[in-house]
Amino acid sequence: MFKFVVLLIFYSIPLIPLYFFGQKPLFAFYDSTKKDATIIKCHVLRSRSGSTINRSWAPVAKSVDGDIVKGSFGFRKKTSCQEDIGKSVSVYISNINPKKSQINTFFQLWFRAILSIGISIIFYVACYKGYQKKKST
Repeated sequence: MFKFVVLLIFYSIPLIPLYFFGQKPLFAFYDSTKKDATIIKCHVLRSRSGSTINRSWAPVAKSVDGDIVKGSFGFRKKTSCQEDIGKSVSVYISNINPKKSQINTFFQLWFRAILSIGISIIFYVACYKGYQKKKST
């Protein structure tokens, strides 16, 4: 029984990032209104400690209704973010909490969820291959 519990915990670890990063795209569709917007500027994302060493730049979009939505996934170089200024995008404005509104671009909404799914799949395949190798010897 103990071995089963340990294996269950071990194999559920890769699902933790998927839970956190997968919520973002799901809730964007669940309780939001989709609107057209334009990226108007970039804002700086600092580390939790407030250090400027680990900062990154994320886009800020303004919808046709005047709603401002800040991106949560940043680029290391400011020029990478500035290239998107003026681009038309869509935004999901949250009906419950406007601070949880999202910019509908690949990096802002989907990248972390897809990355965590990919890492989880690689982890499970590697564990399965290791199990098969151990079982055959």
